[in-house]
Amino acid sequence: MHVLEVGVSRGGGRGEYVVQVVRSPAGEASATFTLDSDRLLDERPNLQNALLLSSVSSRRAAVSGNEGLVQTVGRELFNAVFGPKAIAGLYAANRALADATQEELRIVLRTECPELAALPWEVMYDSDADAYVCQREPLVRHVPVATAPPPLRVRGAVRILGVVSSPRGLAMLDVDKEKENLISALAGPAKRGLVDLQWAPDATWSTLQELLLSEEWHVIHFIGHGDFDFEREEGILALVGKDGRTHRVEGSRFVVLLRQARPMPRLVVLNSCSSATSSSQDLFSGTAAALVRGGVSAVAAMQFEITDSAAIEFCRGFYNAVAHGRGVDEAVGSGRVAILGSSGDTLEWLTPVLYLRGLDSQLFAVERAGADGAPPPPSAEERVAQAQEALDEHDAATAIPVLDTVLADDPENAPAQELRGATVEDVGSVSRNAAAISVLEGRIIEMRDLERDIRARLRSIFSSAFQRLGSSDDFVLQAFAREHGQQLDRFLEEMSRKLIGLSIVNDDQSNEGDQLFVDPEAVRIRELIEFASQYRMRLETWLLTIRGDLAHLATRTDFYGQPAESLRAELGRYFQAQLERLGPSAA
Repeated sequence: MHVLEVGVSRGGGRGEYVVQVVRSPAGEASATFTLDSDRLLDERPNLQNALLLSSVSSRRAAVSGNEGLVQTVGRELFNAVFGPKAIAGLYAANRALADATQEELRIVLRTECPELAALPWEVMYDSDADAYVCQREPLVRHVPVATAPPPLRVRGAVRILGVVSSPRGLAMLDVDKEKENLISALAGPAKRGLVDLQWAPDATWSTLQELLLSEEWHVIHFIGHGDFDFEREEGILALVGKDGRTHRVEGSRFVVLLRQARPMPRLVVLNSCSSATSSSQDLFSGTAAALVRGGVSAVAAMQFEITDSAAIEFCRGFYNAVAHGRGVDEAVGSGRVAILGSSGDTLEWLTPVLYLRGLDSQLFAVERAGADGAPPPPSAEERVAQAQEALDEHDAATAIPVLDTVLADDPENAPAQELRGATVEDVGSVSRNAAAISVLEGRIIEMRDLERDIRARLRSIFSSAFQRLGSSDDFVLQAFAREHGQQLDRFLEEMSRKLIGLSIVNDDQSNEGDQLFVDPEAVRIRELIEFASQYRMRLETWLLTIRGDLAHLATRTDFYGQPAESLRAELGRYFQAQLERLGPSAA
């Protein structure tokens, strides 16, 4: 997937802003624009009415009138960010590049201007294409944070904790109906074992805390009332107090509650009024953004009120995509498509908004049973138990590799750490040596396989790049050169991480070899350790050399200052040299 990341910051004058393309395959650029954000914020109530009426209007004229307002606001927002000439050219180039490679273009919007964060960017309308932007490309609101967790491994069904909150003193929800709506929306994936929906018995703080402590949840789906306290500048969710009345919980405090779970749920869906609304004074005061900043990987929320029928369709499309392992941005897109399928007139598919922590939209690494009905791979707990059974039978050769797989997935797994340590201390020297030799030989085989994979993949990348040098369009060729460099660098970084994962033995273990390994096989173990370490160092040096060559080329060659023929010749020499350096694939 191609990513076009756009950042917006304040300019020098009132209503003036700076837009910058900070990341894209076609390059970077910046420009300034002016926007009356206060006037657009005043249009929010009218936009909400237009979206709601689009789902109930029976006359086409009424629908057209509703959409006219939405398109007017959407056109103004689009022209502000993508209208300046430099940005417009990059937007067109990135779309053309995505079309040429048959990949999707994801638009990532980030801003530290609170008044802009509160605007409904999902309604952006491209007049030239006669289409809403988020109908063609995923649109993500990026909350910049220092770190984002890796995808959470999910074995079997995605577990969803449903919470319906209807405290006294607020408009009463039909709790049974709300539950039926979500159950109906998830009936398909639930029947196929893709999702497991469980309901909290009530929406009190203590009940939710107990559920989060006692079980693993991947998604929290909140149905209820949300609000915004403009005096305190704080997004609010309405839970149920001990007396049955409203317990107002700020978004920042709700994050503290979610942190009781281990692991913390990666996704929160807020099906509540105004749950995505931000203050124009504080960027992170909106509930959705506060949750993401506090540690939730992604939040899908509703920036306007939404009808029951649209909410049901969104959940059906959204959770089907999540359960099939799609990225959360793709899942929101599927939810929009599902709403659109309910009526050709509805505009409510513009209501959902996605906030993402970091840039990786892949929240879950879903593992399913095979086509033959085979069960999913065993969990960490099951593998530790398997290792314990093997040790009970004095079979360390089986136990150690199993424990190593657990620790490779989760280095902090305490039971595996303890059992692995006990294995080194207590198992007889013969069993230890046999297991150690097996592990070391296995590591060497893995490194040889990795080297073959690297060579094959690099040859494919360079060969494909060499074949695509026939373009006569300077701009497309320049964009391609930049895209190739980014693609290659990402691949080399991925391979480096895999190589780091193939650690051989730490220094302490190596130094203790004479004490731990007391039979003649110790010589073989030391030889394997030395060979494996040198092999791994050689591969690391090789990868660093290729990355250095790439960096040198990028520094030496000003892609944007060369005509197409000169650039083609420079790239051709580079690709040919890399192919010659690779030589034949490792046997």
